[in-house]
Amino acid sequence: MLAQVLPCRLPQSTASILLQSIHGASIALHPSAGPTNPGVAMACAFGSLKTEAGLKELNDHLTGKSFLGGGATATQEDFEWLPKAPSAIDGEKFPHARRWCEHLRGLKVSFPLRRWAAASSSTASAATGDKSKDQAKLEGLLPGAIEGQVVTRFPPEPSGYLHIGHAKAAMLNNYYARHYKGKLILRFDDTNPSKEKMEFEESMIKDLETLQIKPDMVTHTSDHFEHLQKVMEGLLQKGKCYVDDTDVDTMRAERDAGTESKKRNLSVEENLRLYGEMLKGSEEGLKCCVRAKMDMSCTNKCLRDPVFYRCKTDTPHHKHGFKYKAYPTYDFACPVVDALEGVTHALRTIEYKDRAPMYDWVLEHTGSRHVEMVEF
Repeated sequence: MLAQVLPCRLPQSTASILLQSIHGASIALHPSAGPTNPGVAMACAFGSLKTEAGLKELNDHLTGKSFLGGGATATQEDFEWLPKAPSAIDGEKFPHARRWCEHLRGLKVSFPLRRWAAASSSTASAATGDKSKDQAKLEGLLPGAIEGQVVTRFPPEPSGYLHIGHAKAAMLNNYYARHYKGKLILRFDDTNPSKEKMEFEESMIKDLETLQIKPDMVTHTSDHFEHLQKVMEGLLQKGKCYVDDTDVDTMRAERDAGTESKKRNLSVEENLRLYGEMLKGSEEGLKCCVRAKMDMSCTNKCLRDPVFYRCKTDTPHHKHGFKYKAYPTYDFACPVVDALEGVTHALRTIEYKDRAPMYDWVLEHTGSRHVEMVEF
């Protein structure tokens, strides 16, 4: 899939390096890399790789090459020939063939969009190159997507320069927004003034331009701080959140043990009073944070009453100075702002899978519009 996302004008070498960097130790193959009908019309032709004659042909072909096609990355063709090679190859006689086999077998391979079976007479005859099936599979990756109505977002924190993980997320969000003739929002998640700078925002925008990604809107989570404060007040009034002044170390230990905070059952009135002190940045308020009242016995420790609001007064916000004393956390702000800005599909990496229920919890208990979570 990532190969489909790369801007078409990037040099092939740049695209290859970027794809391999995104995957780390894995490699993503472009669907067009290799034969349309795998196992039938491959460019390279060798004798049986189970014989010395065939291995010699392969070894000679790979002299001075990393892969069969001569490029910097493997193609479908490499992985069609790999199963035909013996499990053990004499490294003295066929050093290039052995190096090629060992390298490919160490890769974690991903074939975007098309998931071809190993070549055989039956699969060869079934491989028709029907692009309509691939297209349908692609569209199915965004549940409920309607052309012209899809809105995706790329929400980096402006606390550093654009890195390869950012590039992956940005390209995927941009791809789906364009594929469905929708919109892409670039939203800076500026909820932690101690780490963020305008310099990083400007740098990210320039780097996205280099990747040929042009968002339809540029927003900031801080654009919605007033709204987020009111939403949190509503959660406190409904008893869905509470204010806690437990120190950090004790809170961490209690969450790990599944022990409820002594402040978990404060009255609504007291919670609202303490929340007001947080917003003012008073001495009492600075000791507090707001936590969601979820499930302290949950095996998923992310859901053990996570923090949704905390005070930050030592560093000015790069846009608002010292106007705000309390800031929402990403876990609270992101779903609320996604719904508010009209996002239809929120793409999130699989590493945050444990936090997905929290996203849905916030949408449900704030009465926000549904946003489809899509993991990649």
